[in-house]
Amino acid sequence: MCTVRLVAASFALATSLMAGEALSRDAICRADAAASVELLATRDATLAAAQALVSPFDRPRGRALFLAMLARDPDDDDAAIGLSRLDGWDGCLALAERGYRSVLARSKNHVEARAGLIDVLMWQRRWDDAA
Repeated sequence: MCTVRLVAASFALATSLMAGEALSRDAICRADAAASVELLATRDATLAAAQALVSPFDRPRGRALFLAMLARDPDDDDAAIGLSRLDGWDGCLALAERGYRSVLARSKNHVEARAGLIDVLMWQRRWDDAA
């Protein structure tokens, strides 16, 4: 399922770039202020909805959902990791690193947070830190 989402996101980005559309730099690493951020009936439903918003044009809405979840529960590791993942994909590496480290401060062996942090450190060529 994750592979399907990534392929769909890649296709959406390639299609939009071929059409001459450009991503607004103002939209990167910010929540969509106009997006409806109503949390769904359950935490899991809200998390699934936010995680499905992987296209570069949908990420501000996903970011808004993750932030709403974190406003409700600042210790929600899944929401923090989801937000960090979007930040990393959008090149906001300091924000991504901070998010992953916040999860690891609570749960030092969290595999997904550790893997995400390693990715962010490698993208910054911080090989020793990544090791």
